[in-house]
Amino acid sequence: MTGYGDVGGGYGLATGIGVLLVLTLVALAAASTRRRYRRRSIAKKASSTANTAAHQGSTGASPARRTPQPREASTPGLIRKDRIALLIAEGLVIRERLAGDIDAATYQSRMHELACGRRT
Repeated sequence: MTGYGDVGGGYGLATGIGVLLVLTLVALAAASTRRRYRRRSIAKKASSTANTAAHQGSTGASPARRTPQPREASTPGLIRKDRIALLIAEGLVIRERLAGDIDAATYQSRMHELACGRRT
């Protein structure tokens, strides 16, 4: 029997925490593997669809080597370069407004132009 403040019977708690940590690690590894597999299967489906559409009606000659698509087009979720340019332009307009270089009406008109895509 252990008294108050003695260390001796805490193996159950330590074992439980260890098991939870191991289970968390396994769950994270499984989720990462599933994401990687899903990306590959989506890319394979997209490339097989592109190959089928590109080679319909071929004369039996071996198809030319397919050039890889840009990473922006093949990977969903990436921000396109034009979107980045618009965000930078928006930041510059905000900076001018906060510095007091432009008035509210000019700020609103420039932001409207950015939103409509007339200005970059």
